[in-house]
Amino acid sequence: MNKVKIALIHFVLWTLYISLYVSLYSYGDNFFSAAYETTVSYVIIASFFYLHSEWLLPVFFERKRYKGYAGMLIVLYTYCIGLKYFFAFIFDPWIFDQESTIKDDPIGKFLIISTLQWLNFAAFSLAFWFTKKYFRDQKKEREKERIKLENSALRAKLNPHFLFNVLDSFRIESEKVLPNLSRAIESLIYIIRSSIIEPGPDGMIPFMREIKAIQCYISIFKKRFPDNNICFSLQIFGGRNYVILPHILREFVENALKYGDYRDPNHRIMIIVKVENDCLYFKANNKKNGNFSEVSTGMGLKNIKKYIKLGYPNNHILKINDTPQYFDVELIIEELNLSTGQNKKSNCYDDEY
Repeated sequence: MNKVKIALIHFVLWTLYISLYVSLYSYGDNFFSAAYETTVSYVIIASFFYLHSEWLLPVFFERKRYKGYAGMLIVLYTYCIGLKYFFAFIFDPWIFDQESTIKDDPIGKFLIISTLQWLNFAAFSLAFWFTKKYFRDQKKEREKERIKLENSALRAKLNPHFLFNVLDSFRIESEKVLPNLSRAIESLIYIIRSSIIEPGPDGMIPFMREIKAIQCYISIFKKRFPDNNICFSLQIFGGRNYVILPHILREFVENALKYGDYRDPNHRIMIIVKVENDCLYFKANNKKNGNFSEVSTGMGLKNIKKYIKLGYPNNHILKINDTPQYFDVELIIEELNLSTGQNKKSNCYDDEY
């Protein structure tokens, strides 16, 4: 919304607000005088409202110049009270040759009423400024996230063919001499490739691509840490031509391997994937590694929870149990989508390692 429209909206709101009070306080023989004085009073207070919210708070309060803020607040208070007194008792009688409607009120009453009105609008302008600041900060955060995502996407697209070709040449060279290393490079190539391949128009990827990426990830992890205690169970009954949101299972697997204690034989890292009757059951549990120095922020899991909620709003169950010693996650997607133009194949896939 441009500044002209915003200014027009503010003008209309203030006009309606002042008109309401004019209708409440202006009646009888002194209708014009009361209406005029009420309008002048609220125009003065409106000027304070914007001086406070658009200048004083951003320039002094937001920059933590609290002494300057307090001093200028007193100046604005004096400005409001002094200007109202000037119009009521000096300017109006001189211009209109007519006494103010509050001429007989004690000066103390005038100060009390004016001060209460000033305090009310000081609070209103403070709330207005905080609200504007909140939405402005939210917009900045969204812009930062957008730039961050764009940079991430740009980095991911920096000549991936060159990277794949180099890795593939390493794989071929090591195939005869170091076959285990060659297979590890092949797994790494698949993980990278599956991470940057664009999903389909529906935002989905083949389910088995996600599964193979998980298998490759675990395979590389086991080569890095031969003394691991990891159990991965995969069972697929019925069709295998399902599609799924990318990375939703891989995120939990990576989390379990990164933060889990894979050396404890009494508490194995368990990862279970089972598909039956179009229903996906996924479970990962691990004992936390007490020696892991990096503290998890939980942002990855928060984002994946939002991601799953958006992709499967009415047909998923996600349970996460995070304790000081253990982390368990259970995900059920009650009806997996089939890839377009694919029919179910009657088979059973069962794997465990």
